[in-house]
Amino acid sequence: MAEGYSKGAVDYLFKPLDPFITRSKVNSFISIYLQQKKLEGDYKNLEEIVQRRTVDLMRSNEELKVEINKRLVAEEQLKKYNEKLLALNKDLDQFVYIASHDLKLPVANLEGLVTALREELDVEGLSCANIIDMIDISTGQMRDTIDGLIGIIRSQQLDNGAIEPVNCYEVLEEVKISISELIKTHSATISTDIDSKMDFNFNRTCFKSVLFNLISNSIKYKHPDRSPKIKINFLITDNYKILTVKDNGVGMTQEEQSRLFKVFSRLHKDEESEGTGLGLYNLKKMLERYDACIEVKSEKGKGSEFRVLFPLEYEDLVK
Repeated sequence: MAEGYSKGAVDYLFKPLDPFITRSKVNSFISIYLQQKKLEGDYKNLEEIVQRRTVDLMRSNEELKVEINKRLVAEEQLKKYNEKLLALNKDLDQFVYIASHDLKLPVANLEGLVTALREELDVEGLSCANIIDMIDISTGQMRDTIDGLIGIIRSQQLDNGAIEPVNCYEVLEEVKISISELIKTHSATISTDIDSKMDFNFNRTCFKSVLFNLISNSIKYKHPDRSPKIKINFLITDNYKILTVKDNGVGMTQEEQSRLFKVFSRLHKDEESEGTGLGLYNLKKMLERYDACIEVKSEKGKGSEFRVLFPLEYEDLVK
């Protein structure tokens, strides 16, 4: 028996043969044989499937390589276009700055000449005086527009890393001193609940510009029937420190509010206004560089409320 197994036998039949046992073993061997053939066929089919899938995968890989190369080329082209665009923007900024700077001198000369001419004129020459006043106003508007254009360039060049402890009360007092003549002329009153010891981390130049623009605008666009009253608050929430500047001025319609922060958008074209349409645009762009934002809520004839939201993330930058 051992010799038989060693030569490849898988089973034995003993004499005399039992028909039932013989039939059962033959059926078993036939079943094993058929299963083996089926497995061989399945294996062959599996090999063909694997080969087809391998070919498909290789083809997909080649297509993916081509697509990646196309994207790399497109990214390189986009990078070059961006570099050209940055260079063009820089040249444009330089042009605006130089043009504005060169225009400031003749405008300053015009203002000086208007002043000298007014001093030389006879007081009784009323029509001439009126003309000079209009020239003076136009010259002032030219100056403000030039300063606004320069402000756009400067706001784009501000160093986002210039974060430092800012004393809110001190900056507010500096702004009030700088516009003291405007406050006095219009009999404006400014109230605030800002603590004199309150500090927060931000860019000092930007914060001062915020207060200067919002307070001076509240006075300039006062209601004709009442003196300007401005209330300034500063509160802390979970995510922001919020500066609020509320006035009792002329207010704005919803349509006017939608245009408020757009470049060269002047809301009071039919009134005697010194606005250039650049101040609040510059202010919004400056704040965006520090992840801060500005909002407005206003009602025509009743006044406006501006809210500036400063992110608290800067509090961890300065210790």
